[in-house]
Amino acid sequence: MYKRQHHLLSSNFFVELNAALDKYPSVNSNYLQLEILESSALGDLQAITTILKACQNTIGVSVALDDFGTGYSSLTHLKNLPANIIKIDQNFVRDMLDDPNDYAIINGVIGLAGAFNRQVIAEGVETTSHGLMLLTMGCANAQGYGIAKPMPADDFANWLEHYKPNQAWLSYSAKPRTDKDNKLTLYKLASEQWLKHFKNNTLASPDLIEMWPIMDNRRCHCGQWIKRARQEKLFEPQILEQLELAHEHVHSTAHSLLIKYQDEPFNNIEVDDNLVLLETAVDEMNAILGL
Repeated sequence: MYKRQHHLLSSNFFVELNAALDKYPSVNSNYLQLEILESSALGDLQAITTILKACQNTIGVSVALDDFGTGYSSLTHLKNLPANIIKIDQNFVRDMLDDPNDYAIINGVIGLAGAFNRQVIAEGVETTSHGLMLLTMGCANAQGYGIAKPMPADDFANWLEHYKPNQAWLSYSAKPRTDKDNKLTLYKLASEQWLKHFKNNTLASPDLIEMWPIMDNRRCHCGQWIKRARQEKLFEPQILEQLELAHEHVHSTAHSLLIKYQDEPFNNIEVDDNLVLLETAVDEMNAILGL
């Protein structure tokens, strides 16, 4: 895995890589992937492109553009570098369940990668929900703690032999789904994550809370979802009107609870009593979509 520009631009890079592969004739070079940090491609783009094409065409290795979206010229790199794979930076993936802006960035990268005939891998997938949200977006390849943590090379064979894929991901992928099905799943994941984030905060000491979920009902994931749904016209207008009212009720209920919590943090008994109201409001909202 070469990530440093001075390695890539070395006059001996191609020769050394080819010699290294010659030491293992039983290993198909197609299984080797060169990961190029997007920031490392800021130098001589033409020279880097020439070297990468030689490695692809002559040796048969594939090339991945790593941490995509963090560089200053992402679109230039996507257009000019002969990368087979685009790896979405984990900073976007990590917060995609909470931040609709990160979701929008990932959705845009997936669309761009498709337009340029590139494969996509999402980095930083830590939970089942991360994987499901990516599947609804059309990204089926991922890496992260939700699959496995980094391990010594000697442990890999044993891990691979006993690895059991995430059953929720398998089940979701096994069934044919329409665009409408995917959007419903996205809404469910977003509302569940929002509620989970809010509940976890009410259970935490105030000095340990980094941030609350987005409390503006127009800016949160579900609010953005409703806005897009109106534009796409996949759902009946009256359904969306009911959903919008129910969504506003969820946020007004949450605001009331937040004010109470900030005045005086809940005790354990009060947590259950107060959160029942919010959980009920979320359930009633999701029921409008049959979730």
